[in-house]
Amino acid sequence: MEYISDFLPYLVNILAAVLLTAAAVLIWREKKAVRVGAAVAGSVIILAAGAAGIREVRERSAVWSLSPDYRHMLVLKYEETSGRVTTYRDQILWFARRSDQFPYTSGKDMKVQWLADDACAVTYQSPDDGNVHEYVMTYGDRGDGITTPYVYNLITGSWTGEGKNIAGWSIKTTADGLVVRSDGRVEETYAFEDCVQFGTLALALCREGLPQWTIVLDENCVAGEDDFLEDGGTISLCKVSMEKTAPMHFTRTEAPESFESDRGAAPDVAASGKTMAKEMREILKKDPALADFRSSQLGYLKVAYGQDDIFQAARLALEENDRQYTVNGIDVTRNITHMELLAGDKYDCLVQIDSTDVYSDPYSKDAEELEMTASYRLMRGEGVYLAYQVPYGTDGSSGLDAPAVKKELDTEGDPGYSYFVPGERQEEQ
Repeated sequence: MEYISDFLPYLVNILAAVLLTAAAVLIWREKKAVRVGAAVAGSVIILAAGAAGIREVRERSAVWSLSPDYRHMLVLKYEETSGRVTTYRDQILWFARRSDQFPYTSGKDMKVQWLADDACAVTYQSPDDGNVHEYVMTYGDRGDGITTPYVYNLITGSWTGEGKNIAGWSIKTTADGLVVRSDGRVEETYAFEDCVQFGTLALALCREGLPQWTIVLDENCVAGEDDFLEDGGTISLCKVSMEKTAPMHFTRTEAPESFESDRGAAPDVAASGKTMAKEMREILKKDPALADFRSSQLGYLKVAYGQDDIFQAARLALEENDRQYTVNGIDVTRNITHMELLAGDKYDCLVQIDSTDVYSDPYSKDAEELEMTASYRLMRGEGVYLAYQVPYGTDGSSGLDAPAVKKELDTEGDPGYSYFVPGERQEEQ
């Protein structure tokens, strides 16, 4: 945990110096020399701490923003010299836990906009390429808090804009991707691989890697058992821009006919797989040891493991992925039962993991046991692996050959392939 501002420890020292100085003056109020000495010493400490604190915040300033319902706080730290932005979560009073890092450096001016009570979009212009980028911090979910459904799947169907000001606007999922229609005339289509998810609530629609729109599940959304939103929920669409923008709300007017038919038509599986593999190679090419890389929800994972055992690397990747969701407050007990190499070799491979898992809420004592199967793409770097849990609609074996001989590992009952990850529960603001 860190202070939410680098100035706070200096402020604590200043307050302590003020109190000690005042106490010394009161205790020795009849001794002028002692009073003067205490006042001078206290003033020197206060000025020194203040100067050091100001220098510190000039080098790394903090950005705070309280959610509309006062339950969550956005905490960012911006490094002036490098332009690097670090995100923080689990804010408790004046402390927070370092979470992630923006993929691009940023200028000092950042636009902060809460699109929901638990979803905050940060828009910024990067000096790296001069383009506008966006990062969305999410603090909740619309399901059971255990599973992580894809927003793209949840919003399958047709949506129509609410209100007279956005008459003619619509959002629809099709075989080509997600279509945004403005004023009933202009259509923009975003393929599955151009939709980037943030947390469990937000989806950025990108064109050539640059975000154009952001979709957020409103607070009235509830994820149903079939991985669709239940009736009555609305979604918000907001333009990505450094200028002032307002989210537009949409109501679903046409529900998906069947889960299977939409799943089969939505993504370009091969293209998604190529994009995934390319991104992973570029990350390792830029930072082979992943020294400046941090794991993220629904993103790439850093696995600190330098040996050739791909099954152990996959097991560690699964655990690392679970640790990204501790913020949901759910305890996870995993017992891996079987692992199989589907494609590739020890340097770049796809591994399937079967497990029996127990998800439990430490407060309500509710528990659920599930049989799970997940596939992980693993690329080896210098003393580390870069891993990614392959989602639906992505060819995880892109660019890899099937193994000449079947390689699998029966791990049922092996304590080395079982683990427990306790959940964390955010305090209400």
